[in-house]
Amino acid sequence: MNNASSSVLSNNASSPLEAVSAMKDALVSTDTIYRPMKLYDIIENSHLETPIIELFPVGGMVTNCMLIFAIIRFTTHALGSYKQLLLIFAFYDIFLVSLHAVLKPRVMVVETTIFGVAADWNNRYITSFYCSCNTVPFVLMIIDFLYRYWCIAQPHKISLFANWKFVVGIMIIPVAEYIIWFFVCTEMLTGQGPEEGKDLLRAESFHRIGKEIHEGWLVMNYWENDELNVRVVVALMIFNAIMIGCFTAAVETPSRLIPYICSENCSFLCVRR
Repeated sequence: MNNASSSVLSNNASSPLEAVSAMKDALVSTDTIYRPMKLYDIIENSHLETPIIELFPVGGMVTNCMLIFAIIRFTTHALGSYKQLLLIFAFYDIFLVSLHAVLKPRVMVVETTIFGVAADWNNRYITSFYCSCNTVPFVLMIIDFLYRYWCIAQPHKISLFANWKFVVGIMIIPVAEYIIWFFVCTEMLTGQGPEEGKDLLRAESFHRIGKEIHEGWLVMNYWENDELNVRVVVALMIFNAIMIGCFTAAVETPSRLIPYICSENCSFLCVRR
């Protein structure tokens, strides 16, 4: 944290509002020192309300609608259950695009130790809902790769995707992943009462977009009150475990197809069973 921020926080303000107001003045007066162009500037700018950013949801909606039309209109019955998988992915993408357009999430970074996400709704449960929903595609991607692997390596198992019990069982995985992510966001990324990181992010939101986002922050402040914030570190470890697990499964499953793809006896046609 820079000297200007530290001096404000150490100031004996009569109220938290005065401390935040003083932080605003410090951020504005030290802009050239406080705001060098770095990677997290690009991250923040990608969530600002600009004409180009506003077009992203429209583009996502249009392209996914085109994909749905192509799947329904041009795919054959020989594609089998994979047609339904593709439709699920496309419809979920439309849901995420709509969610982004409605909630308008904000990403704010203060130096390299304080990271916050909030929506204009000033409700941390809504912010947690948004963040958790965006993690579900990681698991859906693994299901997609599993279908492709079985299609080539173990085609006799493809019929399981037409079994409702199997479908319910496999859908428990993304639901469980969502619940874990939502729980960690709501219980571990926002403490009770006043927080140094939350006050800094409120001031940063005023500095960046001209208005304060008071509540609804999911705060990752690794170093608070001159000591390591163990709660946030544990949350980060859980997030990394989920992400690494999804990434490993997404890489390992397709890699098993290499011997089959290189084999002369490989059949690339999945027949509906």
